[in-house]
Amino acid sequence: MKVCFDEAGITVSHEKKQEIISYDKVIGIFETEHLWLVVYDKRMSLLLQKKDLIERTAEEFYLHLTKKILQNTKIIQGGHL
Repeated sequence: MKVCFDEAGITVSHEKKQEIISYDKVIGIFETEHLWLVVYDKRMSLLLQKKDLIERTAEEFYLHLTKKILQNTKIIQGGHL
């Protein structure tokens, strides 16, 4: 599975299937030391490992993501999943 965050939204690709999730559908981000849980559409989520980042540091990614969805999300740092 590949997950890409860009101006169009969050693109999730797996084999030949692709889904684009707009940032306005994201309702929460939960962050731990090693993971982010991105919740969207009330019952859907993406569990992302920080070690799998390709293009940015964890801090840069977090700032980018929160900037894109800040008005629609609840951000909880250091919580337990």
